[in-house]
Amino acid sequence: MNAYRVARRPGWGGPAAARGWIARFAGIAAVFVAGAALAQAPNTIENVSVTRGASGNTIVRFELKSPPANPPAGFAIASPPRIALDFFDTASGLASNQRAVEDPALRSLQFVEAGKRTRVVFSLNKPQTFDTKIEGNAVVVTLTDTGKTAASTTMTRREMRVARRFTPGRPRAGPAC
Repeated sequence: MNAYRVARRPGWGGPAAARGWIARFAGIAAVFVAGAALAQAPNTIENVSVTRGASGNTIVRFELKSPPANPPAGFAIASPPRIALDFFDTASGLASNQRAVEDPALRSLQFVEAGKRTRVVFSLNKPQTFDTKIEGNAVVVTLTDTGKTAASTTMTRREMRVARRFTPGRPRAGPAC
């Protein structure tokens, strides 16, 4: 038997077998793609609460359907004072996309969905710094007044004079006595 006759046998090769293998490969790939899509189902923000901490900080707690992989990415702007946090692969499950808040630091929260992320915009009464952390299924954001942190790091004129008085001088060049 020659190679030509083996290739022409039904089911042993040739164009029909190639189409069969391509169909099998496409079916297996479709199963994997569907499984990956189901495994990456988006998370959902289910509840938001705002409280005042013992130290005077504002604490915003976002309850999610499942624990997030990473804390949300965010940035702050000073004028107008706002903070934006991006929750990737997360949808908003809240009844409304805006929530008014009665807090000295925070005026309102706005939820905007775009693609696979939800951006939460904090409208502030005055500039704040923020810290995010994950606690189980919750993301906790702590807002701190920037005036508190700046006041603790600035020195008065008297403190600066005292600090200069006790600063060691530069070593002088020349022979040591």
